[in-house]
Amino acid sequence: MSLSMPMDQPDILTIPPSMPMDSESVLQRAVVRAAELHEEKSYGSGIYTRVFHLGDYDDSDASYHHLSVKYNDQGTTKAEMAALKFLYALACKDGDAAPLVPQVVHSFYCPHGLGYIVMKRIELRTVPDHELYAKAAEAVLWLRAQRPPPMEVFGSLGASYARHAVFKYFEAPLKFTGVAAVQRYFNTVVNRVRILRRGTLKIADVFFEGEEIVLTQSDMAPSNFGVSSDGRAVIFDAATIQALPVTLADFTLLRTTPFATAVSKHVFGDERAMRLASPNLASLAEVRRLLFMAADATFGVDEDGNTGPTVGIVPESPSAVTHLVTVCEPARSGPRKASSQTAKL
Repeated sequence: MSLSMPMDQPDILTIPPSMPMDSESVLQRAVVRAAELHEEKSYGSGIYTRVFHLGDYDDSDASYHHLSVKYNDQGTTKAEMAALKFLYALACKDGDAAPLVPQVVHSFYCPHGLGYIVMKRIELRTVPDHELYAKAAEAVLWLRAQRPPPMEVFGSLGASYARHAVFKYFEAPLKFTGVAAVQRYFNTVVNRVRILRRGTLKIADVFFEGEEIVLTQSDMAPSNFGVSSDGRAVIFDAATIQALPVTLADFTLLRTTPFATAVSKHVFGDERAMRLASPNLASLAEVRRLLFMAADATFGVDEDGNTGPTVGIVPESPSAVTHLVTVCEPARSGPRKASSQTAKL
């Protein structure tokens, strides 16, 4: 049974109920059934994911044991498909020098609104933390060395909303048109921070226009990296791999999760302290705190980062002004949609 998908094949396929039971539709029906079983099991386990190995739920075809499935809403699926195809092509070009990227063999969506990506399973081995940190750093450095594709909107490789820890819910509130638009947006929030702090905080404007745009994993969770059975680094969750200014890529490594901090020591070495001292990162940390509390995360700007008559939005609770200095936020704001990042392919 051949499941290979040409690079020019549309990312999303529709399945009419009347489709004949050829090998492709048999696979699709097996995937949907398995996803339903996985959904029940995942909800009951206390760790909800939308990634699973097809052979764990359906052993009717021996080839299913070599396939992994990821499902999500259609928009997220389409964005992830675009990212996976782009990254897989780059990895193939670099051969053994590149980390492994899951190979897509099929994708489709169903009328109930979910999209499904079927990939070749990558066999992983368990490694100690220090080895995972080093391998994740290899993957991060490889991503940074690649040239991003032409972008329709800021950040996303699939023309979706940009994903980054600074944004509320880990997702940009708008599809910003470019770097300058995001810089204006962040500085609108910076100005609001200054107002709320009543001049007690010296905070610089965010400036990254003109910086190099690099590929980066915006969600530095251990589950988004792995080590293959032959010792190569592995990259997961292409939906959160973004094309961002260096400042935002550095923020992810230096100011988000303990795992990211450990990886950053391998990535930056002796430069780490200098990068951590950047005024941009300090300002973005304040932006992140205020966005975490904001009722309207757009702060009155449009997709070009321009403001209307009202500049800034007051936080949801008036007491937020008092507690702005001491507020404790989570290390990482989770995405709006259900997480699919805690399982490996």
